[in-house]
Amino acid sequence: MSKIFEGTTELLFSVLESGIGFILAYMDLTYWRFIQDLAIPGLHDRVIAATAIAYKVKALISNDPEITRKTPTIWE
Repeated sequence: MSKIFEGTTELLFSVLESGIGFILAYMDLTYWRFIQDLAIPGLHDRVIAATAIAYKVKALISNDPEITRKTPTIWE
């Protein structure tokens, strides 16, 4: 394992366990079908947009044009 990533997993777990600002999104088969059907080219962009839509977020912090066409954003 690279020294850059040493402790990264534990840091991630600590942040998630704190419950401050982050949640783990439940991704069942219905969710994955929704992701597949969303008209955004990149898989990672579809996952981000689909999660925002599913959780009814007010806005994402993104300036990605593919995402901004499908979800409200606060970064231009």
